[in-house]
Amino acid sequence: MKMRPAIYVEYYDHGSVVGWLAGDDIDLDGDMKENVCCTVGWMVAENKKFICLGSFFDSAGTKCHVRQYIIKSCIIKTRRLKV
Repeated sequence: MKMRPAIYVEYYDHGSVVGWLAGDDIDLDGDMKENVCCTVGWMVAENKKFICLGSFFDSAGTKCHVRQYIIKSCIIKTRRLKV
């Protein structure tokens, strides 16, 4: 099996709020400050805009299940992990 790098990523996630709010009820600093996610996965692919991490691979290392696409401009920190 071809070994892929294991990656830890912290990034700003997109969020949504349910319910009707007036325009002046929006608090971008307060609403979004807790929206930092952490993910660990195997690097599947990347380009200028995205990275793709996978959770599971088949024994040949060619097929991936559960992919997560993260926008690079939202990434705060990445770290390559030793496995």
